[in-house]
Formats: sequence, structure tokens, C-alpha cells
Amino acid sequence: MPVLPEPRYEIFAQEIAKGATQVAAAEKANFSSSYVTKLMEMPIIKERIKELLEHAAELAEVSIANVIVELKRIALANSADYYDFSGRHPRLDLRNISRKQSAAISEIVVEEFTVGRGDDAQEGIRTKVKFHDKRAALVDLGKYLGMFTEKVEVTGKDGKDLQATVIVLPSNGRE
Repeated sequence: MPVLPEPRYEIFAQEIAKGATQVAAAEKANFSSSYVTKLMEMPIIKERIKELLEHAAELAEVSIANVIVELKRIALANSADYYDFSGRHPRLDLRNISRKQSAAISEIVVEEFTVGRGDDAQEGIRTKVKFHDKRAALVDLGKYLGMFTEKVEVTGKDGKDLQATVIVLPSNGRE
């Protein structure tokens, strides 16, 4: 779908696609906030917003599937895959990790240091690897999969209890 013929409709659709609130988008397009519902119900605007969002996702190469794959790489990473256990002490070995495995790493810090003085001094290197938060990735995946439910409380204005209104209809003799 090309750009909308009515420039104000196009501005409104683009603002919504950028993440603006409906009221802010309406104001930017010079519509009153009371017109928002009507704008959001217009098929031409709905279709344009959908198209803009799809195009943005394509440009960013982001989709739900991509996000889930990355979360899965973090959630299921095993730190043992990054170490060599063949010697006396475990040694960090990143030479053979795959690109997929590296997705779980958030930071690598390499520090050079010297031990001793004079002729006995020896240079050393310390490498620290920080992984993304595995628990957070598992929770995010669990929420996406519907494994967890969150409690939602509904309150009235200013956090007060909701007031129930009971309407009693007059009886016409039939019950």
C-alpha cells in the first residue's frame, strides 16, 4: 500500500507505527483526541499501520521467532561448553565455540598483569566471561509459552475498591 492520500492520515499511521500513543499521534496529525477511536477503526489506517510495522520488522530483521531463538540460546547455554577440563585446572577456551554459543556471552574482559619483580617477573593474562542472565531468559521463554500466570488486581479510581451496582428491574408478574 502506498503512502495514504490524506497527509494527516499518513502522519497518524506513522506516529502509531513509531510507538506513539493514539492521542499523541492524533495531536501530531492535527486531529482532536476525541477523533482517535474513529481513526483507529478506519480500514485504510489499520492496513497502513500494519504495513509500516511489518516493514520496520523486516528492516530490523526482527521477528518473534528471532527473539525466541536468541532467548533459547541464552536460556539453554551451558558454561561447561566454554571450558577445557583436560588439564589440572579448568581453563577458559573460546576457540571452538560456535556463533550460536557466543550469543550467550554478554561481556569478555581481558586483563594483563605481572606477577613478581625483576628477573622473576612473569606476565599473565586473566580472561573473564560474563554470560547473559540465564534465569531471566528462562522466565521470558516461560511467559511466552504460557507456563506462568501473573496475578492482576483490578481496582477503582485512586486504588479504591470497585463498587458494584445492582439494578433491580420491575417485575411484570412473570418470574
